[in-house]
Amino acid sequence: MEADEKLFEIWNEFDFDIDPINSKTEEEIFLKDKNYTPNFEYQKQELKEFQKKLKSIKPNNSWLGKLIKQRIKEFLIKIEMLSNKKNKNFTQHSINLFGKPDKKLLEKAYRELKLKDELEVKNLSDKDAKKIINRALSENNLDNWKIKIREDMSAQAKVDTATKIIYIKEGERFSTAGIERLIVHELQTHAFRMENSQKQKYKLFQVGFPDYLETEEGLAAFNEEQAGYLMHNKLRRLYAGRVIAVDLALKMGFLDVFTELTKYFSEQDAWNLTLRVKRGLSDISKPGAFTKDCLYFSGKIKIEQFLKKHGKLEDLYIGRIGIKHIRPLKERNGIEPASWLPKYNQ
Repeated sequence: MEADEKLFEIWNEFDFDIDPINSKTEEEIFLKDKNYTPNFEYQKQELKEFQKKLKSIKPNNSWLGKLIKQRIKEFLIKIEMLSNKKNKNFTQHSINLFGKPDKKLLEKAYRELKLKDELEVKNLSDKDAKKIINRALSENNLDNWKIKIREDMSAQAKVDTATKIIYIKEGERFSTAGIERLIVHELQTHAFRMENSQKQKYKLFQVGFPDYLETEEGLAAFNEEQAGYLMHNKLRRLYAGRVIAVDLALKMGFLDVFTELTKYFSEQDAWNLTLRVKRGLSDISKPGAFTKDCLYFSGKIKIEQFLKKHGKLEDLYIGRIGIKHIRPLKERNGIEPASWLPKYNQ
């Protein structure tokens, strides 16, 4: 289908990077002077051309065409969000894309914060992490993937599935368990789903189905737990902290969110959590949020519910799909089964 191919081409060009390019400098200033309001700067993005190209795609009314229409709508909302960073508009677009925490999810998140934090010995550098993850790429038959160290990231690591590059945050310190967790999260979840998606007939499996992200990130968190790494209370608390940070950011400015989070986390963790929910906004001193971070915690809960109802993990690995897509896809012919699966499931 032409629309499928066109969307894939645009997705390959579109860089949805919302991380500030000066976060490291602003972090150093803020942690020395809490009265300072960070002034985040961003890479300039040429979005009008992407918007024009997306609007030119004309999907038909087939099952695939309808999914492509929904996915185009999501991309157009992202472009609107990135084009207009005023707090109210940005926040509303973010909620339209990722939702926001409800009362039930918040209650579960606050319960997780009661877990006792463990001491984590971070004695490995970013270069050590690169070396270990490079070895893991080879061991997992991901020789077509690359790993690079990059400054000014809001996460320890992140994956660009379009270019097949895993980025590690420059200057970050890691524990051995922390690196092993990243291997499960980035390689055995994100990279494996991408590899399986390339076996499918349609490119939308690579681009990602509409609303796939909650399943994607929830599956990564679930896999960490199954592999033994989410048993570490620190990580469970941080995922819960992301939900709480989103809720606080919707009501407070940067400093108040940070201050509230220091009741539960170290200053470093509180900074990271606050940065993640305030990135992208034009005025971080006022209420407003990038709400994506609530999806990890809510997604993990939904993965657990899916498996309790006798859902199969391998069905989640056929591509970058959501739980809600599994049943209709089972009715379609020509869907290739997943061959890349996490180690604990084999």
